[in-house]
This record gives sequence, structure tokens and C-alpha cells, in this order.
Amino acid sequence: MTDSTGRNELDLQRSGSSPLAPRIDDLRKLLRERDPYTIASQSGTSYRATNTNHGEFCIPFFGREYKLSWPDLEGIQISNDQTSPFHLALFLFYLSTSDGTPLTGRWVSFADLPGGRMYAPAFHGYTGLEISRKFGPDGKSFELAGTQAGGKKKECGGCILSV
Repeated sequence: MTDSTGRNELDLQRSGSSPLAPRIDDLRKLLRERDPYTIASQSGTSYRATNTNHGEFCIPFFGREYKLSWPDLEGIQISNDQTSPFHLALFLFYLSTSDGTPLTGRWVSFADLPGGRMYAPAFHGYTGLEISRKFGPDGKSFELAGTQAGGKKKECGGCILSV
């Protein structure tokens, strides 16, 4: 993603002008007040101490592994690429809101998430309707594209793929 000057997210982050920078700073401050082992336990991630006051979280995300250093909470992918501000904000938000609730293995609709009922129509408008416009109403094109991208068909609902 680029801004009006053509700079991408990482360029913006390095220059300190990413629009996510203030939120990332707030999340870092919030997380630094907590114990990293507790954060890992409550989020389903792993934490490894590298010395007395430093360590790293390992976060699996869509087939890639990301590491967040502790206590500075900078992110890198396993390929040593710097994590984008978007992904960094996403990981920090996840770590800061995880409370140890175990996974249930059940799908939950957006509307059933806390506060989701109000946003469900808009979410449907820019997800479900866009998918339908792109792939057509029967789902076969969507299923074909999804399986070609490595998705696995699920047996609940009309056309559900897991990546």
C-alpha cells in the first residue's frame, strides 16, 4: 500500500509517519506493563527469553512465522523482512486483547462477535457482495480460485474454504 507520495507502509514506518504509529506506540506501552510469559500463555503464542530482560514472541500467521522482540516489540518475519505497520498493529492488538479464552473449533459469524451486530450489514456489503460480484452467485468460480490458491473446502455452509 502506498500513500499519495508513492511511499509504501514500511517507508512510512521508517520515517515515523505511518498513520498507525500512534496506535502502535500505545499498544507497546500497554503490553510492556504485562509479563511476556502471561501474554504468550493467554494468546496461544510462544515466548522465548534471549537473556534476562529480552526475548521474542513467535506468532504463526497464515503460513508464515513472525517474531516480535521483547521489550521493544518490533516485528520481523522469519525471512528477516521487517513487518509492515499494519501487521505489527494487528499482532500487538491481538496480544493486548487475548485473555486466554480457548479456541472452540466453531465458526462464529461476524454479527455474533461482541459489537458485530451493528457492523454486520456494512461488513457483508464490502465482503460478501464483493465476492459475489467478482466470482458470480453460484460460488463455483470462488471455490476454484480458492482451491488453486491452496484453500481446502469445508463441509459446512454453501462454499467455505480454509487457508
